[in-house]
Amino acid sequence: MTEYSIRAEGLYKRFGEPELLRGVSLELPLTGVSALMGPSGCGKTTLLLILAGLLEPDAGRVEAAAGLRRAMVFQDDRLPESAAVRYNVELPLRGARAA
Repeated sequence: MTEYSIRAEGLYKRFGEPELLRGVSLELPLTGVSALMGPSGCGKTTLLLILAGLLEPDAGRVEAAAGLRRAMVFQDDRLPESAAVRYNVELPLRGARAA
């Protein structure tokens, strides 16, 4: 039985120079919430596009648990820049609880 929802091994992606992803490997658990954080331009969106199946890596592979539906919701530029990081991270979670 698979204990992960998505597993990525040795992902590489380049759009010219420099490489955006260099040997990224990760496993996302079947349950819980995972977060991907980092500065602008570090490859977060590229990694998410690859995990969602919307972009092919230059090297490496992605495995998804059987029956897993992958999707991506693109970021909204309307997050309050003056708010604390914690507030902005919790913002979508508040909306999910209300639904």
